[in-house]
Amino acid sequence: MWLAVDAAGGAGVRAWAVGEPGVAGPAIEAPDLAQALARQSPAPSHVVVDGSADAKQLDRPSGVADLAAATIHRRRDEIPCALLPALALDGETVEGTARLAGALALMQAGRPTARGQHVCLVGRDVLWAHAAAGSIGRLRRTATGARLERLLADRAVREAGGEDEDDDVAFERGLSLCEDGGDPEPRIRQVLDQAASGARRGGALGAMLAGVLIGADAAAGLKLGRLGGPAALVGPADPRYTLTAQRYATALGRFGVAVRRLDPLAAFLTGCRALAGNKDLLNGLNPFCETNPAR
Repeated sequence: MWLAVDAAGGAGVRAWAVGEPGVAGPAIEAPDLAQALARQSPAPSHVVVDGSADAKQLDRPSGVADLAAATIHRRRDEIPCALLPALALDGETVEGTARLAGALALMQAGRPTARGQHVCLVGRDVLWAHAAAGSIGRLRRTATGARLERLLADRAVREAGGEDEDDDVAFERGLSLCEDGGDPEPRIRQVLDQAASGARRGGALGAMLAGVLIGADAAAGLKLGRLGGPAALVGPADPRYTLTAQRYATALGRFGVAVRRLDPLAAFLTGCRALAGNKDLLNGLNPFCETNPAR
């Protein structure tokens, strides 16, 4: 049994014990890796950590093989531990490498002859990636959740009672403003003007703003590279952003794109296997032998 640990985000860790058949147990919530290990009995044969502060950071998009080569192998309390690398984008760290690598691996396995893979990872921030010939050629990150929160705090929106509700009609109206993939700012101003005039109010106002933001982001994300098949949409580990994932699926469908929904835990575990241990880890064996020394 090995332990897959998600430490991305800095607010504690979530871990899953994975047995030899590859089946993960219930999530273990802990303040840090040490506490997660203390709550796991028996002790795992090895640990894979995504989002470690001690991980290497690659300065530009790379292939999955490059990410695997940058994984740091060391021991913690006599347990072999793999620290998965992070990517840098516009001078900032992109965490959650395992979900990205796992999504690319799953898409490649499903369509081995596809020329490229398009992936959208949804959370508070949204990460887009396009890969071709085994290389992650382009990345794009959008702070969709934070931007929507700021818009909902706008004076005109607050005075109109604006909040984000699951209003499909209002969301579709927001999407319709961004079908051409242009600059979203004039569309946002248009909705804010409607709020100020009283034409848009309440939950419909927030849903319409979400439609503008997500529609514009989906249109821009699709421009990263040529689609080689369906776009992969990886839902969030945090259930607060489940609605956001559903909305991105709606937006992609509106733009005529086939969507393959990937389970976030399945993508995470696949990425852990791909970056940490290759075939030995896939078989549930210890991949950290003397021929793969600690770095």
